[in-house]
Amino acid sequence: MKENLGSWLSYGLIFTVSILIWFGCGGGRNQEAKVYHTYLSADPTTLDPALSNDAGSGELCALLYDGLVRFGAGTEILPDIAESWDISADSKTYTFHLRPGVRFTNGREVTAWDFKYSFERVLNPKSKSSRGWVFQDILGAVAFLAGKAEGVSGIQVLDEVTLRISLVEPFAPFLGFLAMPAALVVPLEEVERWGEDFSEHPVGCGPWKLEGWVHDDHLQLRANEDYFAGSPKLSGILYRIIPETMTVTAEFEAGNLDWMSIPSAEFDRWVENPKWKPYILSQLKLQDTYIGINNQKPPFNDIRVRQALNYAVDVATIMKTIRPGRGIRANGAIPPGLLGSDPQRKAYPYDPNRARQLLAQAGYPDGLSMEIWKMQSPEVTRILEAVQAYLADVGIRAEIISRDWGMLKQAINRGEPDAYYMTWLADYPDGENFLFPTFHSVNWGGGGNRARYKNEQVDALIERARRTLDDAQREQLYRKIDGTVFEEAAWIYLWYPKIFVVHQPWLRNFRQNLMFNADKLLDLDIVERG
Repeated sequence: MKENLGSWLSYGLIFTVSILIWFGCGGGRNQEAKVYHTYLSADPTTLDPALSNDAGSGELCALLYDGLVRFGAGTEILPDIAESWDISADSKTYTFHLRPGVRFTNGREVTAWDFKYSFERVLNPKSKSSRGWVFQDILGAVAFLAGKAEGVSGIQVLDEVTLRISLVEPFAPFLGFLAMPAALVVPLEEVERWGEDFSEHPVGCGPWKLEGWVHDDHLQLRANEDYFAGSPKLSGILYRIIPETMTVTAEFEAGNLDWMSIPSAEFDRWVENPKWKPYILSQLKLQDTYIGINNQKPPFNDIRVRQALNYAVDVATIMKTIRPGRGIRANGAIPPGLLGSDPQRKAYPYDPNRARQLLAQAGYPDGLSMEIWKMQSPEVTRILEAVQAYLADVGIRAEIISRDWGMLKQAINRGEPDAYYMTWLADYPDGENFLFPTFHSVNWGGGGNRARYKNEQVDALIERARRTLDDAQREQLYRKIDGTVFEEAAWIYLWYPKIFVVHQPWLRNFRQNLMFNADKLLDLDIVERG
């Protein structure tokens, strides 16, 4: 262990030297003291917001680019480049008033034309973006996407600092869509200059700009001193690519990383250590962890079989033994804290006798056989082995099938697995994000409705809720939808995960936000390192 730790410390020293070189000789040490040392488990997939479809790249894009609006620390939507906006009486037209003088890092001023270009770029099939759905509710978007129009009629530039967006019909979560990575603004001239290599040479107007990127090794950002909201307190950010959890832990303990996510296997060691307790933060993620069930595949097209699966598994005990203190038992698809979450709804109790009764009523008194597919992960294996044991107790013989993510996703989209272990992370903080993508029948297979759940009444209620702007009315609709799907047991409901992170004592204003792309790292600061 000492030999390995020594090699990791040497590795950290090499990075410190590289940062000193990065900032140059004069004042280099002072600059290094203000560099935030962080990490990623894998190389970013892209730094182009039009192509971003994962939390890692989305978090980075939020630092390099800005949008009309942004997420706050919670569910709130805050002004960004749009300092204000007006919504028409019929709730179908949004007029955004841009801040004058905001500039891209190439020096050019951001205008309303840049937003029109950026949004249409995402919709244009030539961009190869998978995020066109973010703008599909805008008037004329479908025609443009199909190549039947030269532009999106619902995106109008009234003048250099005024943008009007018209929707086909009212859509309650629309502002949240505009805070997603796909809605970040990019300059046409830089995209045309770099083409498919724009991700390697990103130009935005955010508080940070790319300084260097050595793939699969590290990524360097430098503060944008001309940022319209003021320069960040830090001078730079160093992202190291560290896939191994043990290496991350060793580097953090050596002081070479400023924070880390607490590893599952070492959870108790960290949260019970008095040295680190003051520097541990937790955050309930807007995420579902569940076992999806193919609702159209016999015998799982029988609601009694799906309910039996839920009654058969002692989820509370699995959480206590495998994930102690790191989640809340799921009582629906909408996580706590979001509009539509119902704190009064009870989770499925562990009731193996009830499970056996339901199986017998469905014609399976001797149980049945099934497969549960999963991604390759030691912790997921432990979870599903526990699930497997509980199912066996009621006569359900479950085989666990491991596949890499690509093969797993393809198989699920084709409807092959009986069931599969999955998570669903929010793109925007609204209960609709846990209902329309995951349970509306239009999103079968390749969409978020991987369970192939279908209920025409639920479809109609979801569509109604999306058009309902009154929060109280929409909340009641969300709860009714979520409750119906829960009762019909579209999934085996597991938990809403809670993440725990620990940071070094010298960090100031370090925080966890509800949305992965909310923090611009403007206020994060470093006092004298230990």
